[in-house]
Amino acid sequence: LSLALVIPAMLGPGRIFFRSAWAAIRARALHLDLPIAIALGVGFVRGAMNTVRDSGPVYLDGIAVLIFLLLVGRYLQQRWQRAATDASELLHSLTPNGARVVEGDEIREVPASAITPGMLLDVRAGDTLAADGTIETGRTTLDMAWLTGESRPVAAAAGDEILAGTINVAAPVRVRVTRAGEETRVARVLQQVEESAQRRAPVVLLANRLAGVFVAAVLTLSVVTWALWRTIDPDAAIDHAIALLIVTCPCALAMATPLSVTVALGRAARRGIFVKGGDALQVLAGRGTLLLDKTGTLTAGRSALVSWDGPDEVRAMVLALEQGSLHPIAAGFRAAWPGVAAADVTSVEHTSGGGIAGVVAGHHVAVGSPSFVAAATSAPLSFPPSVSQRTPGSSVIPVPPSLTPVHIAVDGQLVATAGFGDPVRDDSREAVAALEARGWSVGMLSGDAPSVCESVGAQVGIPVDRVRGGATPELKAAAVTAARASGEVVMVGDGVNDAAAMA
Repeated sequence: LSLALVIPAMLGPGRIFFRSAWAAIRARALHLDLPIAIALGVGFVRGAMNTVRDSGPVYLDGIAVLIFLLLVGRYLQQRWQRAATDASELLHSLTPNGARVVEGDEIREVPASAITPGMLLDVRAGDTLAADGTIETGRTTLDMAWLTGESRPVAAAAGDEILAGTINVAAPVRVRVTRAGEETRVARVLQQVEESAQRRAPVVLLANRLAGVFVAAVLTLSVVTWALWRTIDPDAAIDHAIALLIVTCPCALAMATPLSVTVALGRAARRGIFVKGGDALQVLAGRGTLLLDKTGTLTAGRSALVSWDGPDEVRAMVLALEQGSLHPIAAGFRAAWPGVAAADVTSVEHTSGGGIAGVVAGHHVAVGSPSFVAAATSAPLSFPPSVSQRTPGSSVIPVPPSLTPVHIAVDGQLVATAGFGDPVRDDSREAVAALEARGWSVGMLSGDAPSVCESVGAQVGIPVDRVRGGATPELKAAAVTAARASGEVVMVGDGVNDAAAMA
């Protein structure tokens, strides 16, 4: 009965070891599966012979258990590798599945795979661009945070380059495609991620290098054992050689290292941490340089109202103008004042890259950039600003350089100023201090403006000489590669612009 049950196990799941062993023989290489296949094969033949003869040891149960445990170990080892591939595929969701192509006077939807250079795309407010291109007509504001790390909305007009994965937040534009599909910048970054995800932990690579020596030693000792026992007890010679192969079968070498890595990955997952590869665990066990992205990592990753100086009654007017806008500034006002009721609005006019104006409760209100609102301002402030925020001799309330200034004018008078920025996470300073205490040299590597990065670095306790702003995805990857010359490096980030450096 045992023999009948083991035959399907050998011909089914067990054949993977024999295929791998045969491939190793053909390649003249010593693979871990070679002694496993020999042990399984000889053990099965010997066990079958002893079963028929009804004498001697029978290895059939041991063979079944060996096949089962080895394949379970391989399944656990490969599970995180599949998860890494799935994660890379998820990153592709940053670009849309299709786009609106302009053909003469008509606009039609096409799949992203059909987009080619030279096509003219109609990109509405709120759309994500499916290909790299150049704006041909229109002015708008772009959200490029995930791709470049720039936390502030970026104004763009005809002639400016726009990249796939960028979100158009303000107004419709027409974009002439220059690169599509695998040629886009975001696709090249994702390709780097996928290639790097295939790397295994150095300790696993070391085990693989030792495997060849181990296999040679095991095979040699088995032959020596068989030869010695031939002179002592010929009937027991083959049994002792099989026993040596099974006892020294490199189960620990084949399973222990990837299994311990998998257990660590599982424990991290239960704590809400997804680790893409075992090499990351091995690096984190040591000490070295730890580089942090800014946007979405040290900061909240969203535009929020950080400072406000103006009378409370102006808030209702601002909300009245911004309530229907998709712009991040408008969303920031709405999020900051959820309990304020918007006033009645009569008319609204958007100016791309400038701001918004209209008639609210019988008053002309303008909200936007200083240059935009300056055109509607004809008198000094109509209320006394706080002493701490006012520049002597100036009627404008200054906003810190790390924030985006937004001015509000009512009936031609500047009455309030707001500062928008990406707020620092509450626990960032504590986290940086804890990492430093553990022996890591913490720095910042961000695509945002250097002045903004230095301001955030000061808030979280990172010295200015370890802060680098204005870094593109390619420069981030190069900086990590350069830092590896002096020791282990960890990159922490959350966006596509960090992906290549993280990999």
